[in-house]
Amino acid sequence: MNRAITISGLSGSGKSTLAKKISEYTGLRYISVGNIYRASCSLKELEDNKKIEKWDYKLDSLIQEGILNGELVIEGRTVGYIGNNLKKEGVEGITNLYLSCVPQVRLNRIIKRDKGSEKTLERDYRDVERFFKKYGVNIENSGLYDAVIDSSKTSEEYVFSLAKEEIEKYWRK
Repeated sequence: MNRAITISGLSGSGKSTLAKKISEYTGLRYISVGNIYRASCSLKELEDNKKIEKWDYKLDSLIQEGILNGELVIEGRTVGYIGNNLKKEGVEGITNLYLSCVPQVRLNRIIKRDKGSEKTLERDYRDVERFFKKYGVNIENSGLYDAVIDSSKTSEEYVFSLAKEEIEKYWRK
């Protein structure tokens, strides 16, 4: 059985940190959708919704293919939604996690990490709207995920321990 772990959440929620820890723990390959976007588009293009929508469709296909081929930890805003749809179609071996986090904590992490600003949070909310128009679903809807973990006031290690419990629970099935 293929194994795929999706980790979704908004900027600064801890997706990358958790995905790297899970990848190291499981030995599964790590993929960051955000890194693919940033490597493929300029910052100006990332701010242009029409250009980014073209990338959305290309990346959706790549994400789905990656999840179907399994043996990976993939993090990004929409990966859990795509993983959830595949599970509905009967694909096994997928664990979908969502990291929630209050905006002020996310902003502090973004500023510390890469000198980001409130514009990053604004882009997140535009993205949530864009994905709602595209998919007809709120990607922050907890019903899309096997587990929702609040990373606002907990350590990286504690978030990892909660995620590990969820993964092991689904892999035992």
